[in-house]
Amino acid sequence: MSSPTPQDDSTNPWLATGRDALVRDAVGEWQRHLVDLGGRNTLLWFRDLPSGTLDLTRAHPAGMAQLFSAGSAPLELLLREPAALAEGDRRARIIRSRTQALAQERGISSCYLAIGMATWDHPGAPRSPAAPVLLRRLDIAGTPKDPQSLTLRLHPQIEFNSVLAKYVEVAHGIELDTAAIDDYLRDDARVDPGAVLTRIQQACADVPGFEVARRYVVGTFSYTKLPMVRDLGDQLETLSSHPVIAALAGDADAREDVSAEAPAVIDRDPASEHLVLDADASQQDVVEAARAGAHLVVEGPPGTGKSQTIANLIAAIAADGRRVLFVAEKRAAIDAVVKRLDRVGLRDMVLDIHDRQGGGRELTAQLVAKMDQIVGSDLEPRTTRPDLTTLRDDLAAHRLAMHEPRKPWGVTVDEAQDRVAAFDAMRPAPRSHAGIDPADLDAIPAGRRDELRDELVRVAELGAWRTNDEPDPWYGARVVGVQQAGRTQELVERLSGGGLQEHRDMLAELGEKVGLPVAGTMLGSEQQLDLMSDVHGTLESFRPEVFSAPLDQLVHATGSGDYRKANPADLGVLDRRRLRKQARTLLRPGQPPADLHGVMVLASGQRDRWRALAGKGSLPSAPVDVAKFVTAHERLREDLEWLAKRLEGTREGNELLEVDYDALQDRLDRLAAAKDRLALVPSVIGPLDQLRANGLGDLIDDLAARKVPPSRVGAEFEFVWWRAVLGRISDLDPAYGTADGVALRERVSAYAAADAEHVRSGAVAVRGAWADQVRRTMRDLPEQETLLREQARVDRPLALRELLPQAPELLTAIAPCWVMSPLLVASMLPPGVWFDVVVFDEASQIPPAEAISAISRGGQVVVSGDRRQLPPTSFFRGVDESDEDPTPVAAESILDALTPLLPHRELTWHYRALDERLIAFANAQLYGGRLITFPGVGDDTVVRLDVVTGQPSSGDATSAEVERVVRVVLDQARQRPHESVGVITLGQRHADRVEAALRDAIAGDTDLAWLLDESVPEAFFVKNLERVQGDERDAIVLSVGHGRTSDGSAPHRFGPISAEGGERRLNVAITRARRRMVMVSSFSGDELHPGRLRSRGGLLLRDFLLYAGSGGAARRVRSDTEESGAIQEPAPSAGVVRGPDGRRRRAASSGSVLDRPMLPLTPEVEIPVLVRDLARRLRAEGLVVHPGWGTSRHRLDLAVEDPRRPGSLLVAIDTDGAVYGSIVSTRDRERLRPEQLRRLGWSYERVWTRDLFRDPAREVARLVEAVYAASAAARNDARMETAHDRAQNPWLADD
Repeated sequence: MSSPTPQDDSTNPWLATGRDALVRDAVGEWQRHLVDLGGRNTLLWFRDLPSGTLDLTRAHPAGMAQLFSAGSAPLELLLREPAALAEGDRRARIIRSRTQALAQERGISSCYLAIGMATWDHPGAPRSPAAPVLLRRLDIAGTPKDPQSLTLRLHPQIEFNSVLAKYVEVAHGIELDTAAIDDYLRDDARVDPGAVLTRIQQACADVPGFEVARRYVVGTFSYTKLPMVRDLGDQLETLSSHPVIAALAGDADAREDVSAEAPAVIDRDPASEHLVLDADASQQDVVEAARAGAHLVVEGPPGTGKSQTIANLIAAIAADGRRVLFVAEKRAAIDAVVKRLDRVGLRDMVLDIHDRQGGGRELTAQLVAKMDQIVGSDLEPRTTRPDLTTLRDDLAAHRLAMHEPRKPWGVTVDEAQDRVAAFDAMRPAPRSHAGIDPADLDAIPAGRRDELRDELVRVAELGAWRTNDEPDPWYGARVVGVQQAGRTQELVERLSGGGLQEHRDMLAELGEKVGLPVAGTMLGSEQQLDLMSDVHGTLESFRPEVFSAPLDQLVHATGSGDYRKANPADLGVLDRRRLRKQARTLLRPGQPPADLHGVMVLASGQRDRWRALAGKGSLPSAPVDVAKFVTAHERLREDLEWLAKRLEGTREGNELLEVDYDALQDRLDRLAAAKDRLALVPSVIGPLDQLRANGLGDLIDDLAARKVPPSRVGAEFEFVWWRAVLGRISDLDPAYGTADGVALRERVSAYAAADAEHVRSGAVAVRGAWADQVRRTMRDLPEQETLLREQARVDRPLALRELLPQAPELLTAIAPCWVMSPLLVASMLPPGVWFDVVVFDEASQIPPAEAISAISRGGQVVVSGDRRQLPPTSFFRGVDESDEDPTPVAAESILDALTPLLPHRELTWHYRALDERLIAFANAQLYGGRLITFPGVGDDTVVRLDVVTGQPSSGDATSAEVERVVRVVLDQARQRPHESVGVITLGQRHADRVEAALRDAIAGDTDLAWLLDESVPEAFFVKNLERVQGDERDAIVLSVGHGRTSDGSAPHRFGPISAEGGERRLNVAITRARRRMVMVSSFSGDELHPGRLRSRGGLLLRDFLLYAGSGGAARRVRSDTEESGAIQEPAPSAGVVRGPDGRRRRAASSGSVLDRPMLPLTPEVEIPVLVRDLARRLRAEGLVVHPGWGTSRHRLDLAVEDPRRPGSLLVAIDTDGAVYGSIVSTRDRERLRPEQLRRLGWSYERVWTRDLFRDPAREVARLVEAVYAASAAARNDARMETAHDRAQNPWLADD
């Protein structure tokens, strides 16, 4: 009998091993999280709350009739008794607040009118279950004519509580025909809710104690929990095949798979990019990595363009023919992306599934209409200038020319220019004109340069040349070793000490004896001695009378016939015979010379030479011991020749034999006197030779000639090296050597225009690709088109969840981007991979369990969020919320979970704050200074602290603080009605009090009624910090809401801020403002002691109080005696606060500013010398100039004030220096940065440092003219962008 065949693990997920087992365990944990997420389900365990429910069972019949017949009714028509109306209004506002929070924070609609309430017995339960039977969506809104009054508006569709049906089926075996109930409820014309309630009660009669009460209750109800739990169970067998889900479960292979990086792309080919909105390099890198198929985690700090990036990502993926599921719990995040797509004409590419609008004839008809519109439209071709790539490449080449390290030296042109300029600015400045041969220069890279510099300085410190006024006769001498030095010194001292003079005296005596004048040089003396030696030889053969004889005739007479022919003379034969006889008579006794003629020739020449020296009448003579004198002279010559070799490299050279004896004696005396210098020569000769071998001979000689001290040698050497490198680069590289600022500015202008037009036309290309995809799908899958058109005609079309599996390709081609809350995915979409990419936004607030359903619907995952902002919060807290402000519990988000697993990208350019002081604190304290921010031109204080006083309140919000918030809001609304406003509090109870006080203050003031109009864009809000992530306003009022303790001291516990992760909550609150921010508090930061705060959130709150009190710059606070107003400049002195008694006092320092600075100093940015020099020149022209303006890494090189409005910033000047070089993307560098600065009110100028290096005066003249032109064009009012202008700014659209 054979054993049974083993069953594959995958067929039974609960017996799985390996990856399947990991995923199974993870699914179980995720399901437990969902079940425990918010407590009991209100669809089964409803309870009446003192604030969260509104019972209309006893409402006025006329009002109820109007509500059901007309679909809406004012609350005052439903509750006509004043006390009931007041209580009902209070409850309705709380319900509205909570349902708005769920809609905005979770993307679901939860406000319903419950029709009929079922109860039954449940043994062991503390109270009986209660479940609404029928539910009808309801909105609570302000009355159009009176926003203070509330109106209830019913949606037409009535829904049956399927959770109740599921319960009675599982618990009691009663299967209700939910399909028939739903069909009946869809027929609006004949539906009778009472009949349905009766039938349900009858069908559940066997359930113990089951009754249906005829009640009408408004409350918050949610359907999302059960579908998510069920969805995970339904997909248990397939989830392990998804690499991201398996990686989350801990599978090592999956983790390796999902970590694959996409290659970085800079300056992508315009023909292949599909941007529809501007994108900086960090944003485009996200888009291109996603297009390449990489899973991604995208960190997007506040204001860095997450929404813009996602909009570009959706458009690009759609253009590639792929589909996107975009999910975000916060409705504001979805709206921000959709608005951006709408702005470029791509709104209809999005299918926005909000809550339970998951089907219906209207939706199907819309899809068919969209399909027909797409395929029937004629699209204009995309416009891209053909020279765009050339212009971009030219500008990229300039950046490389300025900032790419040059081989072999390893330095950049920008660095070289600045170093040369720095040396020019030194006092005293290096002024060597020495050069370095190109071949030698190529062998001196930066590292070798430093070695040679140090060696040259060392040699100078050894004393290779003198630096005082005394001459150095030994400089350049080649004396090697101790022995040579000793011999040299001995020789010089001997000759200087009398040796040379004795020789001269000897020669003078000899000359006087023979009748020769004294020779002036060694060579002259040598010639005389040679002549004497020759004469001595002649006199050995002839008597002395020979020099008196007619030697010319004797030479002719004794010559041969040939000689006489060659040298004719007037002598006859007899004369020649006589003369020959005479010559023989002049010979001394002994053997006559073999060649008498030759000897006569020599004697004649000797006499001529002698007479040339001694005169015509003189006769040659020589002492018998002339050889002695010759020998002595030869010894001296040998000594001098040896010494001359040692002196070969000296400034006076090595010619010792031809110089005058006096000069020679003087030089020897000087050499002897400088024996200390001689002693140094052996120790420096080797290093100097090595330095000369490296091409530094000219420099060494120049330094010695100018007697440059060792302290300046290094600068002189580097100056020569940097200047030589710069000259060499200029000769070799036309991109630098021939660079022209005017031409570069023209190219920048042309590129910016071409690139902007290219991006603007991107939507045309995307729309064309989208239309082609729809046409292909319709052609290839005609059955899906047929099905969709049929569904648009039937009365009861399939729900979207049922339609998608039957026409997936066509539905996702017509709408390549579907958006919804991740909480709705399980309800709206059937299991399966229907999308190519799933994109999450605000993922820091989404727990992994809530994300799995969405992840499972796509093959690729892009998760965007900010781990330094709000973590996940309790899902059902808004449904059954107590009156207290709960302390949130930190939880892991899907962003936290995926960050260590997926490739990481970070957006770094901040666009939201129109003044970087609004983001500088968060940037420094929470983002490590990584954000690139842009300074504004505003000269007012954009961050302010209002310290108010009031009675001690045991830590509760003080009435004085509430009043101050109201005053600030109203003053802001009156003075700047064009700006949007929001109030943020640290707790919900304080938010409720502020909102109530504002309503009372606005009541009856028609001029401020718009503050309560929720239909306007960027409507006014009052929210606690748990709900404000994703929102932004022009002006933000942040109210602490914690009063002083009973003893008058400042509190040190601040609810959620003091809990774990409190710094993330505060970070959300302090980064919501675009233009200005007021912080209102009952105490200042000085009164908070760091040792008592005990949490990072508390410390951060204290630091921000100090920062706000300083106006974002210096420590300042505002007391309550000063006029409150719109958000503007405070005036009190630093450190002055009001105590609980209302008296002014100076707060004692807790030491906290020293031990934990409120704003860590950003690294000092070194101002390049060329920029400093430019600032100096502009100041000389009467302008006020601020170098290195800003707080982030990308600061302005110069900020120039308006010459006609002192203190008002006007012109931003960038060079192509370090900041320019650090921005690799041409688009970022040449267009986006200048455009953003101009949006903030700056007049922008670019200075090319090559021009500044060559001709600074011309650049200064150009800039001065530009400053005065900008001043003339500037408006008198603030130039920072207005709310109206934001429509033209792609970066400020609800990000």
